[in-house]
Amino acid sequence: MLRHMKPFKNINDAIYKLSEVFPKDINRDEWLLLSISDNGDIIAKGLSEKLNIRWERFYIESVYCQLNVDCKIAMISEFKDIVVDEVLRDFFQIDKHILDKAIDVIFNYKLMPKLQKERNSDNLLNIEKNIKNVVFVDESVETGLRVQCAMRSIENRFDVVQYIATPIIPDLIYSFLDSDVEKIFHVEKPEIYTNVYDYYLDKVEENEDVVFNFDD
Repeated sequence: MLRHMKPFKNINDAIYKLSEVFPKDINRDEWLLLSISDNGDIIAKGLSEKLNIRWERFYIESVYCQLNVDCKIAMISEFKDIVVDEVLRDFFQIDKHILDKAIDVIFNYKLMPKLQKERNSDNLLNIEKNIKNVVFVDESVETGLRVQCAMRSIENRFDVVQYIATPIIPDLIYSFLDSDVEKIFHVEKPEIYTNVYDYYLDKVEENEDVVFNFDD
C-alpha cells in the first residue's frame, strides 16, 4: 500500500474516525468498552475520552503453534473460555492433550499473572447490571479468534448486547462475524488485509505512550 493511500495519519486519526461511526444518541451509562489486547487499550482509552463511555480491559491470551510460532492456534480468556482454530489444529495434527497442556501453561503462567499485576488483584471481570451494551475493542480484527473468545466469555455470563469496534477489519472476517453481534463499528474493511502497520502513515509501537489530540 502506497504511503499517500494509507487511510490513517496516526492512532489519533484512527480513533477519531472510529468514534464518528458510533451513534450519537446513546445512553452512555448503559455502555461499556472492553479492550481485548494491549494495543486495544490504546483504542479503548481514546474512544472513552472521545465518547465519554467507560472502558475496561478483558484479558485474553494467544496460544501459538509450536510447529509454526507465527500461527495462533487458540485463545483463552480470564474466565478460561477457549476458542481453538480447528483448521490449523487439524492441519498441524496437534494432539488434544498437548494443546490442552499448552493452554493451561499460558493461562496459569502468563494470563493470570498479567491480570493480577494490571488489576492489582486476581478478581475477574464483573459487568454491572446497568450495562446493557458491551463493545469489544481492538486495533484490528485479523482472524476473529480473539474477539470470538471474548464474545463467548461474555455471553455465557452477562445479559448484554454485543458489539465490535475496530478501525480495521478484513471484509471476509466482517462477513463471518457480522451476524454474531449487533453491529461492527469500523472504518476500513479491506478485501485483502496485509498488516495493521500498512494502514498508518505513523504507527505507534506497542506500549509506547500516546498523547491524544483530536484537534489534528
